[in-house]
Amino acid sequence: MIRKILKVLGIVALVFCLMTIVIRLDSLEKVTKRSVADLQWRIGFFDEQTFGRDIELSTKLQDLERVVKLNKVETEVQSLTDVLKMESQIGKLIDRTKEVDYNHIIRGDVLVMSLFGSGAGTVVKKTDKEMYVLTCYHVVDDIVKLNKAGMKINAIIGYTLDNTGDMDNLKSFVSFSAEVVKSDEENDLALLKINYSDPNLSEIKIAEVEPQKGDTVYSVGSPLGLLRTVSRGILANKIVGFYLTDGTTTFGNSGGGLYNKNGELIGVPSNVMGYEGGLGKDGKETFIPESSLGLSRDLATVKAFLEGVI
Repeated sequence: MIRKILKVLGIVALVFCLMTIVIRLDSLEKVTKRSVADLQWRIGFFDEQTFGRDIELSTKLQDLERVVKLNKVETEVQSLTDVLKMESQIGKLIDRTKEVDYNHIIRGDVLVMSLFGSGAGTVVKKTDKEMYVLTCYHVVDDIVKLNKAGMKINAIIGYTLDNTGDMDNLKSFVSFSAEVVKSDEENDLALLKINYSDPNLSEIKIAEVEPQKGDTVYSVGSPLGLLRTVSRGILANKIVGFYLTDGTTTFGNSGGGLYNKNGELIGVPSNVMGYEGGLGKDGKETFIPESSLGLSRDLATVKAFLEGVI
């Protein structure tokens, strides 16, 4: 009887142990599954965080790269701006020191001779068949007056092929007859016409821009009978209808050209500032130039005179 009881108790104990083991294995499987799921979630979470930080870092790097590139571009633009400013300054410096094309303005200058005097003139228009020469009224005033009295007299236009010479010793001198087609005694201007076109003479362009005080100016004429003499000075001042130029004009420059640095005609030398200095040895009044300032008819006066004619 006791053995049966012990045997039953043993079987019960064995069943209990087996049930305990099954329960624990089931719990362990659930725990394991939860642990794996939890681990996977955590791994995914950290992956997301890491990926987010990577994106943020990449974005920051891209932003930094754009900033660097932008700064580089700004630096290059600034450098380019500096270069352009420097080039502009150099250009202005070169422009200020630029000299006129002497050969061009000389080829536009001619000697103008009347009955009792002479001066200079400038070729302001040239076609295949004719040329027009601008000069001062007082250079040809005797011819104008005689023509008004019914006489038919022309002026003489000339130049030397070698651009040298004086009125007492002219070499290779070329001359033409020129008709006075317009004159203005008040403004001291006259226009002559030559019925021939000389390939050795150049047409001079009339300037469009008004010169300013202090600008370098050039004049060509025949002072003291020296043909095609070039001088340089500055535009010292302006008065109504005239430019005052420093050291560029004297007697014999009358009717010649006053030029800017581009070789464009800006005026016509007309007179020299000064005063009568009393009687000379020949009994005539002498003229004393004052401050070496020459008077030239200004650009506006010249344009108004030529308007409708050339």
